[in-house]
Amino acid sequence: MSTFRPWAFWRRIQYGTGFTAFCSFLVMIIYFGFYYTPANCFDGILNANEKGIDCEGSCVRICAFSVIPPTTIWAESFKINDGQYNAVAYIENKNANAATPELKYTFKLLEKGEVIAEREGVTVLPPNSVYPIFEGRIMTKDNRVPTETIIVVEPADVWQPATIGRDQFRTIDIKLLSTDAKPRLNVKIENTELTDADKVEVVATVFNQAGEPVTASQTFIDKF
Repeated sequence: MSTFRPWAFWRRIQYGTGFTAFCSFLVMIIYFGFYYTPANCFDGILNANEKGIDCEGSCVRICAFSVIPPTTIWAESFKINDGQYNAVAYIENKNANAATPELKYTFKLLEKGEVIAEREGVTVLPPNSVYPIFEGRIMTKDNRVPTETIIVVEPADVWQPATIGRDQFRTIDIKLLSTDAKPRLNVKIENTELTDADKVEVVATVFNQAGEPVTASQTFIDKF
């Protein structure tokens, strides 16, 4: 006949609880040491207080669904030589404080609906204004003449807060010379910020009196 011993029962409870706690502690050490990754803005997972995957909330990146997509104002190509053209498009970013460092695009030159040349590229898109995209010396098939120029802009995946746009630079003198021979446009540009600007792309477009673009060119300023 067995005798119930309360102290032995509680001793088993204590041993069992202690063993369970030890095992749980060991599992936690292994999990946090080898498997656990704290929530961050680069893990590709919707966690923490993010509004989208790795965007907004505690993340700097702006969610694409919160941004007004850029729109194309116009696109045109200008003849350099037979079968060789410069292409320009003006793209508007209506977001006052959102910019993208990587905007992918494709210029397409068409003759009566048929693509006779195309060029892909990537550019940055600052906030709150209209910006040019330029591709130079595009060759057409068999020196054909384009009748239409379009630009296809892909949706940007990354949007970031930004306040500095085209207002950072100011033209203080513009002179168009030798318009009847070999046109030359002389422009003085000023950097209005207190910091240096590096590798600045400058696109110049000349319009006629009707406001239609007639030619365009591009240059780069390494530092000013």
